Amino acid sequence: MSMKTETRISKYLARAGLASRRDAEKLLISGRVSINGIATKNSWECMKKGDIIALDGVKVTAKLKDQLFIFNKPRGCLSTSRDERGRKTIFDLIQTQHDHLMIIGRLDYDSEGLTLLTNNGNLKRHLELPKNQFRRFYKVKINNSLEESSLREIQKGSMIKGINYRPMEIEVKSEDESGVWLDICLREGKNREIRRIFNYHNREVKRLIRVGFGPFSLQGLAVGKLKKISLANYERLGYVK
Repeated sequence: MSMKTETRISKYLARAGLASRRDAEKLLISGRVSINGIATKNSWECMKKGDIIALDGVKVTAKLKDQLFIFNKPRGCLSTSRDERGRKTIFDLIQTQHDHLMIIGRLDYDSEGLTLLTNNGNLKRHLELPKNQFRRFYKVKINNSLEESSLREIQKGSMIKGINYRPMEIEVKSEDESGVWLDICLREGKNREIRRIFNYHNREVKRLIRVGFGPFSLQGLAVGKLKKISLANYERLGYVK
């Protein structure tokens, strides 16, 4: 990348597709970015031609080829790049030579299934924004069946502890002594949304498996495995580079 004048590091990270400008500033503040081997937390710091910028110790190149992957996340690992308590993360399981992958729509520690990863911060934001209405599909097992009134309330959308949850599509698939399996569709993915809603209705979520996100599905991908997705046609995502 040729720069005739100084450039904000956050802008450089955004141009590399690693994050939006706002998220790039957060990366700086968290201490994950260095310039010429020296960590910086100054979100306003600039760089000049020849400076070397690194994220988590990996050199940032301004011209990254866009990548998108599907990972089948197992239970018992975190959807994060690192954990201060030393717990296992999905990046301990992923085998890829691609750097700077970001998680789209995180799953919590006990949840499993489809996780999207990309090195393009703008694509990540596009897929996560509620206004773009990329649906998330789940198979969920709860300990007991819901009363009809609770089911209707969840389907209509509800306010729980000051948080507004949008209508949820639910279909009961099977029921036995071990619990009830549901097919659930969300148009928005708030933090631990499914677990919080069912906990509010006194139901325990025993399994939570994401099987689809927008046009993507697991399609037989084994647990713990990673698969590259072709991004030759961005139009099906409604994303314009």
